[in-house]
Amino acid sequence: RRTRLQRFTGSQTYEWLSFLLTMANAVFIGYQTESQAQRLMECGKLCYEPLLTLFFSCVFTVLFTLEVGVLWYVEGFFGFFQSSDVNFRVIDVVVVVVSIADSVVGVVNWTQRSDPDLLWSSLSALRIVRVLRVAKLARVIRVMTFFRELRLMVNSILSCVKPLLWVTIIFFITFYFFAITLTTGVVSHMADDRLSSDPMKESLRDYFGTLGNSLLTLYMAIAGGRDWGDFYHMLEPVALPYRMLFLVFLTF
Repeated sequence: RRTRLQRFTGSQTYEWLSFLLTMANAVFIGYQTESQAQRLMECGKLCYEPLLTLFFSCVFTVLFTLEVGVLWYVEGFFGFFQSSDVNFRVIDVVVVVVSIADSVVGVVNWTQRSDPDLLWSSLSALRIVRVLRVAKLARVIRVMTFFRELRLMVNSILSCVKPLLWVTIIFFITFYFFAITLTTGVVSHMADDRLSSDPMKESLRDYFGTLGNSLLTLYMAIAGGRDWGDFYHMLEPVALPYRMLFLVFLTF
């Protein structure tokens, strides 16, 4: 016979409470990040977090710890990791551990009034991992029946990841071929000592002077990072076949 606590953790009410907690925490993390950035702009240096912000951060840590602790107690020490959602369970444990460490370090530094710059450097890694709290939304969406259509869309997108990977590889090979060709042409052009006073030489060096720069330039040309016409005019001092090759790349 199931206990009252087991029935509660398996109920839709518990699912909604977990969802609302995760959503509230996601909004709080956004507010906390924006608040830190605003204080940096106003003070010109890192400042202490307001006590109220630190308080709510600790509250969320306690709530997430209770959520994981209750599930762990209900399902048993080993049963907790034998669920079909074992990957999300591991993320939950990591989130709780990092949140506790984040809160403890924050409270200790607040009480001791340590240098904010040292405080930020000590918390930087923890606060990056803290974003995993937002990733808990994925588990909630996966479990709750209310998000059935959304789960269908997410699963459809995930099923396209493998074909997308192969398309990305094809794109990279194409970029690589054209970048090598254009870089070779530009390097040959710049090697001519008679063109040392060419005003376009500096632009060519910046955008096509190395293989890495050429790859980035080609990506910018098709992704809207900069108008492709600007790059074409940069290539005007180079031999005509290279300019035509650049147009072929843009076409296909």
